[in-house]
Amino acid sequence: MTQVAVPGEPDIASPRRFAHIDAGFPALHRQAGLTATESAYRGRVHCDSGEVNVKYLVAPELRPGVAYSYTHGGDADSRGDAYYQQVTPGADYLLSKRTDIYAVTALQKVGGVNSTGQAAVAAINGTTASSTDSQIVTSIGLRHKF
Repeated sequence: MTQVAVPGEPDIASPRRFAHIDAGFPALHRQAGLTATESAYRGRVHCDSGEVNVKYLVAPELRPGVAYSYTHGGDADSRGDAYYQQVTPGADYLLSKRTDIYAVTALQKVGGVNSTGQAAVAAINGTTASSTDSQIVTSIGLRHKF
């Protein structure tokens, strides 16, 4: 793992490696916007996200890990304010150099009001949004790299 320090820039978001533990602390601020004319009809939203993740090398073939992320977002016009918390435990087991088995579960809990003024609902990326404030998704698979 190569790390490059940029003078004057904090490097808290870069992954760190401690013996057999990998840890990361990525942070993100996004603001999605439209032109003034478009936003009059559709709106704008801003999101601040933070994540803490840890992976541990139990054995050369087994690497469990867990991540926690928090996102706070709202309408730039102050119509909504929502938060999203997600915990994602998982593990990867190597069967060979190119083949592995993985399992991961994402648990998401949300609260507040979204940018459209409605109650925020859980929406784990890659799945259909929940109709409630919580959602759990599990993925188990066999992966072969060609």
